[in-house]
Amino acid sequence: MRCKLLLLLLLLLPGPLAAQSVAQAKAALQAKPDSLELSLVLARAYVQEANELWALRTLGTLSVARPQDCQPRLWLAWLQLRQGALADAQTTLTTACPGGPEEARRALLTAMVLQGLGKRLESREAVQLARAQSHLFPEDRRALLDFQPRADGGYLHPISGRLELVAGYSTNAAAGSPTEAASAGDQGSPLAQVNALLRFVAPTGRLARPMLDLELRSLGFSDRVGQELSYLLFSPRPGVHFGDDGVTGLLAYRFEGLVLAGGDRYGAGPMLFYNGHRLEGELNPLPGLTLFSGVGQRAFRNSGRSRSELDGGVGGGLPLGRDLRLLGALTGRYHSATQDAWNLHGTSLLLSTENRLPRGFAARLGLLGSWDRYPDSRGYFDPAHPGRSREELLGRLSLSLFSPVWQGLKGGLTWEYGHRDSSADPYDYQEHRLLARLVWAFQADPFLPPERSPRGHVRLPFEAGGAAFEERIQDLLRQDEAVQRSSSCVE
Repeated sequence: MRCKLLLLLLLLLPGPLAAQSVAQAKAALQAKPDSLELSLVLARAYVQEANELWALRTLGTLSVARPQDCQPRLWLAWLQLRQGALADAQTTLTTACPGGPEEARRALLTAMVLQGLGKRLESREAVQLARAQSHLFPEDRRALLDFQPRADGGYLHPISGRLELVAGYSTNAAAGSPTEAASAGDQGSPLAQVNALLRFVAPTGRLARPMLDLELRSLGFSDRVGQELSYLLFSPRPGVHFGDDGVTGLLAYRFEGLVLAGGDRYGAGPMLFYNGHRLEGELNPLPGLTLFSGVGQRAFRNSGRSRSELDGGVGGGLPLGRDLRLLGALTGRYHSATQDAWNLHGTSLLLSTENRLPRGFAARLGLLGSWDRYPDSRGYFDPAHPGRSREELLGRLSLSLFSPVWQGLKGGLTWEYGHRDSSADPYDYQEHRLLARLVWAFQADPFLPPERSPRGHVRLPFEAGGAAFEERIQDLLRQDEAVQRSSSCVE
């Protein structure tokens, strides 16, 4: 009687069958041994309890017993792919399924297998076959969104975005302030940050696609001194992305406007501290390698700091194993200011490693080294040493721990330490930060087939949803405040 009640409850569920333990799944299947859905629930339960051997046995037996059904073969191929048995998975996927969600899943799994075998062109063709079907299962639609950029280097999600909310504490709110005011000693303060990016890409073809980035960054302190240094940065960037699966690139115009909460000798705040106009370019000659540059003008409220600027660099990502990834960039910059003392040239090296941990957690280590020189600044920044020009080294270390991704969200804790050693003594500083983060990231493609979840559908546990959080080196450069403080982004 208990088994029949459990089976009835499962069959009455309006959506996909609920997750079950192995014992529960076995009990339900004993009441109805011919049920395809309950057999798949049992296989999924084995996978969730890390017993993939019995999951393989269950699916292998089911695919032999029900050769007319595609679902057991597709589940079996997914599990073979998960275990790295690419040749077995390719053989399992040989027979076509009826059109619609099942054939779309077969094409998607085939694309994943071919990509694992290094056959990128064939993998891209299989992705297009999946997109050509009338419907997709819900989990397959999300998996396709994650996977297509890996199979097709020329693909960009038509809509994507990222929102990060940060709260924490800084031991020195004046450290690296946009005002470049001389340090008055450590001024600790609670802080809050909002970082947001929204991107639109027009589906106008593969060789040239108009795009628009809308970026917003803010940093606020509750301490009295810190309140004056709080700011809001707004930056739209229209441009054109060009290239296909080989060499790709970007040419864009960026406007930046920074509003500072505090005032100055000319008036009370808030005030427009600077506005900038830049032409920016990126080139990706090889997978994982990016060349980038920018040139423009920046007008400050203090006209002596207004400048022409030129910067550029090289960066990219490199996998160091199954669970470890390295990102790095080397950048250089040159500023020619209205007042010669603000002329600058410098360089920065940024490294970041991310290590995937068990149960979906991740740890990140960030390292930054930066050198800047103001060659025409003798006596300007430090009157106590009139013969000394300003030159400084900036270093920063950050350690972060992030939670698993859930519904497009992940949380994190970060500790940062920054230290600047300047030949102009008033500009030395050190700072510790402890930050709590909440990040939401999403990707959308309204041109994918609609999703369909039939009654009794058992969801295949694709590991999808994390690709929106995969960062490029440009993302780290944009988000890293220490780089921004020593570059054209935030001075």
